Parts: sequence; C-alpha cells; structure tokens
Amino acid sequence: MSAMLKNFGMAALGVMFMATAAQADLPSFAPLARKAGPAVVNISTEREVSSPVMDMFNIPGMERFFEQFGGFGGRRGNGQEAPKRKSTALGSGFIISSDGYIVTNNHVVEGADKITV
Repeated sequence: MSAMLKNFGMAALGVMFMATAAQADLPSFAPLARKAGPAVVNISTEREVSSPVMDMFNIPGMERFFEQFGGFGGRRGNGQEAPKRKSTALGSGFIISSDGYIVTNNHVVEGADKITV
C-alpha cells in the first residue's frame, strides 16, 4: 500500500511538472489581443418568432380539454396561432476595413429583423 501511494505521488508530481513545462512553451496572446481588440465588436439581433404548433392538440378525445383551458404553446383553444414574440441573440464580429465592413458568422445574423453593432 505504501509503495503504491509513493508511486502515485511521484506520478502526480511528474504530471504537474510536465504541464508547467508545456505551458512555458506556449506563446502569449496578450500582444495580439491588444492590437486586434479595438476591431472586435458586439452584435445583438432581434427577430419575431412564433411558437411551433404542438402535435398534442390532435390527441383524440382531448379537444374539449384544449378548448376549455386554451391549450398550451402554439395554439389557443379556438385554433388561433400564438402571438409572435421577440427573440434576441448576441454574437461578435470584427471590423475588416476602414469603411466599416464587419465579418461575423452567419448564424449570428441569419433571419434577424434588427441588427445592432
């Protein structure tokens, strides 16, 4: 038992020293962040979405229940669609030219009604 504990301790120390040595060889990103930081922008988007209609409204025998209690989610008891709601999202991008062109991922702005940088 003592030998096993001793071997475990030696292995743990070895791993700690190897991790420290590996980190010492990594370059610092601080100069890059200072240089590129002013070009990074925050992007917020808004769009109107509606809740999907749920299949549970088609359950035989449950029509009266949904009519009485107004249903859940996308459809009301009288068959109307749920009102639209505002969905917001955040992302980032960076300025690539002096005239203001910004590069970002498509999923950040796809389908947006309003984009704020």
